[in-house]
Amino acid sequence: MDDVFSNYEQAVLTLFRAVPLVERDDDRAGAIRNAENVEHGIFITERAAKACPALREIEAQKFLWNAFGYDMLAMNRGFYQNFHEVQEVSAEKWLIDQLLHYLTVYLQNEDMTNDAKLDSNIVFVPAAKLQLPDGEPIRLTVIDVLEQDDIVKRTWSMINSGMALSQMVLQCIAVILKETGMEVEIKDVPNKELRIYLYDMLGKVPPTAQEFLRLLIFHVTGSTLLIKSQDVIALIRDKIESSKPGDYTAMFQRFVAENNIKALAAEFLRYKKLWLAFKKDSAELAHLLNRVRKLADRCKYVKKTGILERITWDDTIEPAEAAREIPHVTIYKRISLANSLLYRAQQPKAFMYLIRNGKAYAKAATREEGLTVWQQQILNLLLESIVETIKAKVEGKKFFIPPDVEYAMPVSEKRFIGGVPFGSSLKLSQNGVLGIHWENLPDARVDLDFHYVSQHYHVGWNTQFDRKQEIIFSGDMTDAPPEKGGATEAFFLSEKLVNDWAAVMLNRYTDNLEPVPYKFVLGAADTNQLSKDYLLNCHTLAISIKQKIERNEDFLSFVHADAQGEKTFYFMTTGFGSGIVARYGKEEHIALEAVWAAVKSCLKLREVLMKAGGILVNSVDEAEVDLSLDKVTKDTFVNLFE
Repeated sequence: MDDVFSNYEQAVLTLFRAVPLVERDDDRAGAIRNAENVEHGIFITERAAKACPALREIEAQKFLWNAFGYDMLAMNRGFYQNFHEVQEVSAEKWLIDQLLHYLTVYLQNEDMTNDAKLDSNIVFVPAAKLQLPDGEPIRLTVIDVLEQDDIVKRTWSMINSGMALSQMVLQCIAVILKETGMEVEIKDVPNKELRIYLYDMLGKVPPTAQEFLRLLIFHVTGSTLLIKSQDVIALIRDKIESSKPGDYTAMFQRFVAENNIKALAAEFLRYKKLWLAFKKDSAELAHLLNRVRKLADRCKYVKKTGILERITWDDTIEPAEAAREIPHVTIYKRISLANSLLYRAQQPKAFMYLIRNGKAYAKAATREEGLTVWQQQILNLLLESIVETIKAKVEGKKFFIPPDVEYAMPVSEKRFIGGVPFGSSLKLSQNGVLGIHWENLPDARVDLDFHYVSQHYHVGWNTQFDRKQEIIFSGDMTDAPPEKGGATEAFFLSEKLVNDWAAVMLNRYTDNLEPVPYKFVLGAADTNQLSKDYLLNCHTLAISIKQKIERNEDFLSFVHADAQGEKTFYFMTTGFGSGIVARYGKEEHIALEAVWAAVKSCLKLREVLMKAGGILVNSVDEAEVDLSLDKVTKDTFVNLFE
């Protein structure tokens, strides 16, 4: 899309679902095809089209459909294109159809994990009647304009929020800073990863060795995360081999000239393997790092674990000690600490640990761990502090939160799903639909696999022949040609599905070397849908989330079915495993136990708003702040308390 939107326009669209207001002598706003846009869940205002003429171009509108709306025809490109055919087809016919599909792929590449492109015209997919539903969407994403003052104000709020931000958001902020000329004092920016973008953009060297190492890693990987791993070390060595000799040496020499060699020595032992991975850039750098290593023992910096970082496991910390530290951390850190204590207070059977790289791991609890008296007092201090901090922002203000949505208190934008905080939930009624849609990469075939996995059920490509009435699977697609609309896999969760707690998993079966974009959709349904000639009615879906899978396996979300069959969907994308085929074993059981404890205990936005004096209203018309799922943007929860 680089040739359709400017970097600035795309950054503003990504963060705020709007375009910058620019006065133009061009009133051709009638050519924006809103009748067609509405069919894809998008509406473009006339002033947006005038401010950004690119919005009139069909390629720009297709970008919006993909980013914020949908393509109904493409979303129904399943193996079987309706659920009633899945129910009606005989087991023998199902088996023959699916085997023909696999054979027409396998005979072309002899390995189903091989991502080489195929002749998609000879890949077998059953012929099916597809009749898309009529009607208009119940939710529209409106693309409007934002004045530069508003863009600057909202961007400042994100910068100063102190919340961890994703790489995509950081990139957008950097573009906006450059375009608007916002003056930033780097040392005052609370987000350490954004500081790295700013050092790079302004051509400056950080004043500390740790930030300097982050900048080096950013130049190698494009990521501001500082992670000690063999993968990162290998990337550094590969980059040096393919780069001009001396590129990194110059950066080291500049840092030493501005900050002294002892600054490097202080952090050398802590990140020794990462520093040494750069030494082959030149003989001069190898010599410099040898000098640093000799100074390291005398200059080393010993990082002390802070009081608040110890409150979950060190029961000697007194409430008075914690009270002195709480005002000095961000509200998001306080929420995270409160969640950790609330988690332990319910004596969970398993613990979940979130890692900075987006993965997670879980382990069974070895003993029952409630809270001590002091820990309970510290939890109360945290909760009081959170409420008092946001009171000035929300007291007396009217908020609308849909009754079927329960937002978790935001902790990190990095873990938002779309614009929704990790741990939030959506009620789907007794029947629901879940689906994924993807396309092959430009130079590679992509096979993604959708799975529903619980203690009682496993539904996916490798179990589909054992068909269930409770969960109906549309069938396995192993090729997703863009010219044919890509591929879709979907589940219908029926009212017969009761008393279950499951992970909705996505596996990447092909050996793709780059991240694969996909769209994840969900919504309530009714039994009438089982007689219709389509899989997904995009007009009635609750939410459509654009994501990427960067590893072999992701937990997309979790679903709970109660005794009456009411379904609740939990927004919790993370990675627990690394296999290309989903399964349910001991590790998955522990992970599900840990996640269930987390979603039950985490702080809920609705409750905190009410305690802080916010007013929850029953309709959008009464509200000052509309927190409907389709109104949430990248900065909604980041800026809610600023």
